[in-house]
Amino acid sequence: MVVVLLVFARPIYGLYFDEAYMLDMCMMINGFIAVIMPIQVSKIIFNGVLRGAGDVKYTLYASAFSVTLIQPIVSYSLVMVLGLGLQGVWISVLTTQTAQFLCFALRYKSGKWAEKEI
Repeated sequence: MVVVLLVFARPIYGLYFDEAYMLDMCMMINGFIAVIMPIQVSKIIFNGVLRGAGDVKYTLYASAFSVTLIQPIVSYSLVMVLGLGLQGVWISVLTTQTAQFLCFALRYKSGKWAEKEI
């Protein structure tokens, strides 16, 4: 899917937008989506494994921490302080997804989830 997004993006978006600025914005967003997708899918898999094994509290706390603290702080800093606009929002999404992925992957590799009783 990432290859399709990267290779055929401009012709597909060209069907909907004529302005160069809009096409450039679509391509920028498309690039972020292409990077975020594999991270997000991996995060969802690790999250599902941990929850299925009974490590529900950890997944809840890690998700809540990243969504309620990391994403708003990074978003505000990038958009309002640094003035990155839409690009800042997407960097924030990338940061949040990566933080969650790292939390879940590290928890999985630690093996602490295997000690949980269902």
